[in-house]
Amino acid sequence: MRRMATLGASITIGLLGMGLAPAAADDTVPSTTSTADLQKLLTSAAPGSTVQLGAGTFTVTKPLKVPANVNLTGAGTAQTTLQLATGAWSAFSYGFVLMPAGGNVTISNLTVDGNRSSNPTPPSNSGGGIKLGNGWNVTNVRLTNLNYFKVWIHQVTGVTVRNCQFDALAGTSGNEDNIGGGRSANVTIAGNTFDATTRGNAIDLLRSTNLTVTDNVLAAAPGLERSIYLEAVQGAVVSGNTLTNGSITAKSDKSYSGTDANTMPANIRITGNTITSAVSQGIGIVYDTDARGSVPGGGNEVSNNVINGSGRSGIVIIHCTPGLATAADRITDNSVTDAFGKGGTSWGTGCGTVQASGIAITAGTNTVITGNAVRDTRSPALMAYGIWAGSKNAKAPLVNPVISGNTVSPTMKVSGIQA
Repeated sequence: MRRMATLGASITIGLLGMGLAPAAADDTVPSTTSTADLQKLLTSAAPGSTVQLGAGTFTVTKPLKVPANVNLTGAGTAQTTLQLATGAWSAFSYGFVLMPAGGNVTISNLTVDGNRSSNPTPPSNSGGGIKLGNGWNVTNVRLTNLNYFKVWIHQVTGVTVRNCQFDALAGTSGNEDNIGGGRSANVTIAGNTFDATTRGNAIDLLRSTNLTVTDNVLAAAPGLERSIYLEAVQGAVVSGNTLTNGSITAKSDKSYSGTDANTMPANIRITGNTITSAVSQGIGIVYDTDARGSVPGGGNEVSNNVINGSGRSGIVIIHCTPGLATAADRITDNSVTDAFGKGGTSWGTGCGTVQASGIAITAGTNTVITGNAVRDTRSPALMAYGIWAGSKNAKAPLVNPVISGNTVSPTMKVSGIQA
């Protein structure tokens, strides 16, 4: 556990100056400290120091703003809790329990509790968990019972969310994404768990670059899809994640209004993930645009993933408009088992209909599909093809797909191409 280090004396003096009891021997801040006094303590802390909270529940009546180069830590997620005060919702409209007043901050070893269970009908867009500033690091934090985004990453750079727990075990949760935001760069989201009590998508980031999403565990309840969405992202690695009842999707930002040109997914590497019982596709890449114009994408890779039991194709690349990818995508060395669990002989993707298959592309130029293994262990088998390329009612052309070296169950054809 990190101690007060150079801040020890200043914390003790600050507490005495505010009329509070002296700090304990290990210089922890007691849970009886008011929000106003805790804010004063943070504001007056020396750059490079750590404010250490003691065990217990700190009642927070308005957002706590953490200044630049000041760290905030607790005694552990089971010992230290920052809890939004009952009846204080108006103070947290579009707000968070912890918010930035500067960059280069570490938040660690505590629980942020939004206290949503105290109000069955809380106001919308109120009571979020943590809003990150530039250079923020959130590690070993539990985020629970929140009514708004649990973690908000927006217009920042160089941030990390690592080894955190997302749940709603203390009560319930709003439907916003657990980790949301966008227009950020150099973001790492690693080693976090999202359990079956959560609501909203696990991760949904818009118009961001240089993302690393690794080794997270998403364990959703059946029918409550907990997914990873990268929207208009150009440059990312999504690897080593384990998803149950969820999926990974890289897509354009067509669903968002605005004046920016619609941006396609580009240079995203989705590799080494394990996906079980996805409600629809396990992994999807979607190119689509509207009247705003478009920023082209392409050059995406889907490789070495294990996908078991998806509702539709295990992997799909969908093109809704010609010319949105300027570099070829690659689908290589994946294992897809028992896809198309929803049944039927085809799937209307919204941008063309594909046949029942483990891997499908509706269009594209020079797309490489090699070294994949597609299996159907059911009797009767539900997939007719291992690989399907092209679509009925196509909205973009299929040009020169490279399909080779794939293996399938004896009950299906290795590949099929829409004539």
